[in-house]
This record gives sequence, C-alpha cells and structure tokens, in this order.
Amino acid sequence: MIKSAAFIYIMFLVSYSNADDQVITHIDTEFTDDTYINYDEIPKLDNEEVFGPDAVRDFYIIMGFGLITLQLNFFGSLYVIYRIYVQWRRGGRTSISLSLRFPFYIALTDAFLSLGYTVNLSYTFVWKLPWSNPMCGIIGASVVTLFTLNMFLVGIIALTTWLRVCKEYYVDFGPYDYKLWTLTTALSVIVVCLSVNEVGQQKYWCAGRHHKVIIPIIMFLIILLILLTILICYIKVYFKVHKLDDLLTLNNSTPRRAHIEKRALRKLISYIFTFILQFIPLLTYHACSFAMFENVLLYMLATTTINFGGIGNFFQFVINEGFSSSQTSSQTSSMESSQQINSIEPEETKTTDSNYVREIGDSTIERYRFSLEFGEKFDENIVKNLNNVNVSDDNGDLENDNIMFSDALTVFDSSINSTDVLLNRDDYFYTK
Repeated sequence: MIKSAAFIYIMFLVSYSNADDQVITHIDTEFTDDTYINYDEIPKLDNEEVFGPDAVRDFYIIMGFGLITLQLNFFGSLYVIYRIYVQWRRGGRTSISLSLRFPFYIALTDAFLSLGYTVNLSYTFVWKLPWSNPMCGIIGASVVTLFTLNMFLVGIIALTTWLRVCKEYYVDFGPYDYKLWTLTTALSVIVVCLSVNEVGQQKYWCAGRHHKVIIPIIMFLIILLILLTILICYIKVYFKVHKLDDLLTLNNSTPRRAHIEKRALRKLISYIFTFILQFIPLLTYHACSFAMFENVLLYMLATTTINFGGIGNFFQFVINEGFSSSQTSSQTSSMESSQQINSIEPEETKTTDSNYVREIGDSTIERYRFSLEFGEKFDENIVKNLNNVNVSDDNGDLENDNIMFSDALTVFDSSINSTDVLLNRDDYFYTK
C-alpha cells in the first residue's frame, strides 16, 4: 500500500513539474539578513504582483499538502503510542521489548514534530507569512531538534541491533532507556547549538533561515550518515542470519526456522523502507536549498516527506504487530526478549546434556560436554538437536570455555528460542 501510494505521488509530481511558470522567485529586498524588518509591510505569500501569477495556487498547494500530512502524521503516531501503552498496562514494563519500543519512540518524536510543524504552518496559513522573530527562531530550533532526534534514534537502534546479532554484545540502556534518550538528545542539542544563528524564517515556515547554507549542509550530512549506518548494519544482520540458517539446515534444525528468518527480515526491511521513503527526498530538498534553488515541488516534497515518518511507522506497525491490541500481545518476538531490562529466568526448567564439537585445523576435533537448563516452554527433543553440532568459534579463543559455550548457545538460541530474530540473551540459560 505504501509503495503504491508513493508511486502515485511521484507520478503526480512528475506530471505537475511540466506546468509552466511554477518556479517561485524570491525578491531579496524583502529580507535583510533573512529577518523581517518592517513585518507589517512585507507582501503576503499569496501576493501575485510580487510572487507571480501562480502565487495563490502555489501557496495553497504547499500549505494544503503540509497541513494534511501533519494531521496524518500526528494521528498515526497517536495510534502507535496508544497501542503500545495498552500493551504496557497489560504486561508491565518488561513486556515492552525493542521491537515495540522502537516504533513507540519514533511515534513519540513524530507526534511532537507534527505538533511543532502544525504551529509552524498554521500561522503561515492564516497570516500568509511565517512567524516573526524571536518566536520563529524558537520554533525553528525546536523543529530541528526533534527532526535530528528522530534520525539519531533510528541510527543508534540500528547499531545496537547489529551489535547484538553480529557481535553478541548486549547494550543495556538502563531503566526506561534513559541512556538512549540522553545520548540522542545530547546529539540533537549539539546540532542545534552549532547552527543556532542559522535558524529562523524560511519562505513558508520557520526552520533554517532563508538563503543560509549551514543547516541544509548539516541536515544533508546527518541524513546521509544515518542512512548509510542503518543500511550497513542491517545488511550485516541479513548475512549473519543466513549464515546461521545454513548452519542450522545442515544440522537438521526445526523447519520453523525459515519462517522465522523471513518474518524477521520483513520487519527490518519495512522500517528501513519507511526511513528511506521519508528522508531520501529530503536529501534533494536540502541539496537544492544549498544551491539556493526554489521550486514549488521542492516545498511540497519537504512538507509531505518530513511528516511521513508517523504515517509510515503506523502502517508498518499494523503490518508487523496486527491491527488489534490482542495481536500485539500474542506476537512476542525474540528481539523483545533480548532487550528486556531485567533478565527473565525460567520458572520451570529441564536439563539436557549436549556436546559442543569444535574443529581445529584439518583433522583435530575437540568435544565439550555441558548440561543446559532450559524453560518448560521448550521442547526437549528440539534442544537435543544441538548434540554434535559443528560450531566455529568466532571469538578465536580455544581456552575460554565460556566463550565457546556462548558460541554453541548462538546455534541453540537461533534454533529453538527465536520467534522473530536472533536476539535472545545468553544469560537466559545456565551451564552446569
């Protein structure tokens, strides 16, 4: 549905770009250092004598697209927030895993971003001019902060997913993920501080000041950096999953594993696609802003795509978790269990003996026997499939039994304790 809507929207923009006299010209004498001097004397943005015969059309197209997508963004974000809040009330804090916290955090930032932009554009829509300073500077700084906060959240969560899956390193962000919020907020504040003199009045709203290049350059680089980060992280996760899948196939793992992998990858790719669809067009907008090129299509692109995060997050959340709260409760993933703040010990356990077989060189084989406690919810026959599994020691440390056992648990973990993705914590299991 999202891809179809995006295709229709792009085709509309292409067809509209053939219209004549669509370039919006800006008269620099209306601004002094991009700050209105005699604010009441400035021509309104729908003034056809100043901005050309299409000024009224361009103004209402830009404002209309912006305000409509703002409301879709806001209510889509509220829906995700409400659904996850209901899950939190039912199951407590430990029931809200990363696969739920990720869209929840994105929805929070998008909700506040849409509120900020609603205040931003509503004033322009009513008065045909953006806010005057210093209010415009405050609104612009808030918008830039929320926008960068949203991007940093996506990038850091991508990194932690890569660390957990590929490096088997669990990042604990503390109660209520306060470390994550502290880090992302600090980075966003730093960005705003670096560009504090560059925020103010744009042509239609408050953000980066008109004909200033610092914020367009900063935003372009941040978007590009975050985009490359999530693509690299998730590509590595993709190959890691396939590597383990091939290993498990050779050792007669559960057939359910194929479905698990497809579902996990579908979730990961869906959020990547949402991010790409939201921010890739903004690269074009910021590049054109840097080149001081103005076009009605660029403003339409900015007002629609910057608010697409909440819309895309809503659709992907419904696809991944279902439309009703009961579906969310029943779809507990391993990504959820891996990122729990407190480890969960099984109330009832069984014990099975397993061999960890390690090949050294061409012919030498070392075997390690250990006992494994696992929860009642696991099938003992599935656990025994771990016997005689050949596992390569990625850590390269022959003398450290704990590290080698952790490698064996990677196979065990992926074969029977995964609902969506290989992200369970090894300390859910105990050796004897």
